[in-house]
Formats: sequence, C-alpha cells, structure tokens
Amino acid sequence: MSSKLGPDFVAGVLINLGQQSFRYDDRLFVMPADRLWSPSSQAQVVGPAHHRPGG
Repeated sequence: MSSKLGPDFVAGVLINLGQQSFRYDDRLFVMPADRLWSPSSQAQVVGPAHHRPGG
C-alpha cells in the first residue's frame, strides 16, 4: 500500500493476536489486539527484521 500511495501514505498498523508489537517495515507496524485496551506505557515496540515472518 505504501508504494501505491507514495508520500501520501503516513503509516500502517496490522492488528493480530500475537504477544509483541514490532516494526515490520518503514512506516508499517504490527500490534497485538489486546494493546488497544492497555495503557501505552506498557507497549514496547521492538526493531524490524528479527521478528519479521521468515526473517
């Protein structure tokens, strides 16, 4: 989607049932669904690559 929208693409978030939040790629993030209801001070984003599927 980011390549299609170009500079108009600000960021994307994939909501899943996993346990960790992480940066998937430039301006793309993965976040567990339960984090929608938890305080942001508990949320931790880990770096890309080592949590990327197949990476």
